[in-house]
Amino acid sequence: MKALTNRVGSYVTGDAVADAVLSYALALARAGQLDVLTSRSSRAAARWRVVTMMVGWRVDLDAISSGRGDPELVDSALTDALKAREGSLHPHGNTPLSADDLVNLDTIGEY
Repeated sequence: MKALTNRVGSYVTGDAVADAVLSYALALARAGQLDVLTSRSSRAAARWRVVTMMVGWRVDLDAISSGRGDPELVDSALTDALKAREGSLHPHGNTPLSADDLVNLDTIGEY
């Protein structure tokens, strides 16, 4: 289990969910974008609550091991959706700029 922490609080969730949220948040930050996510978080042993948080550009978000004995939250639908959203961000670090991207870039002066 990991805890996602931001300026509002900490949210205990599964390792895979936390890793997917962090990866998506980083991709959003690199693209200068924001998104709002809704996920489940542990409130007390075996009790879950729904959490909505903003992630991405200029939003501080960290993950730490929770050390709690809560059952691992597995949400493959959420992790798959976050990976798909991350992959759809354009441009991102794993994809070179397309010809359309290059046409839209403004040049700054002559070199």
